[in-house]
Amino acid sequence: MPPATPRRTPWGPALEHFGYGPQPGIDADTRGTTGAEFSAVLRSYLGDDVDAEAFWTYFSGVANESFARRIDKKPGLDDLLALLDERGIPRAVASSSSPEQIAHHIRVTGVERYFTMTVSGKEVAHTKPEPDIFLECARRMRSA
Repeated sequence: MPPATPRRTPWGPALEHFGYGPQPGIDADTRGTTGAEFSAVLRSYLGDDVDAEAFWTYFSGVANESFARRIDKKPGLDDLLALLDERGIPRAVASSSSPEQIAHHIRVTGVERYFTMTVSGKEVAHTKPEPDIFLECARRMRSA
């Protein structure tokens, strides 16, 4: 098996676009955050003057561009989704990503038809590592 390719992130282009240099740790510290949590972490690295909304918009655009070229699916995902669908087992996506990113990812990977609902990090009070996204998803699935 070939060695894993290092994970590329939109951080380099986004930081450079806004005139900042590399920020070791920012990727890990913002992973799974959205909204106010993302903004708070961003400000802790870049200062209170950063326009967090503009940064997020640009950052997300770079990420979506990257993901438009290629999103790798885990081996066996298609078979698993087909089996769940065949057996009538409900499926949902619970992710700390934005609703737009979730929709984009499931569309680009061709699995959109398998999911009846999504819950994003923007729809709950706390994102990772808190379980809010998964609990909200389970609540909605119970109600559906």
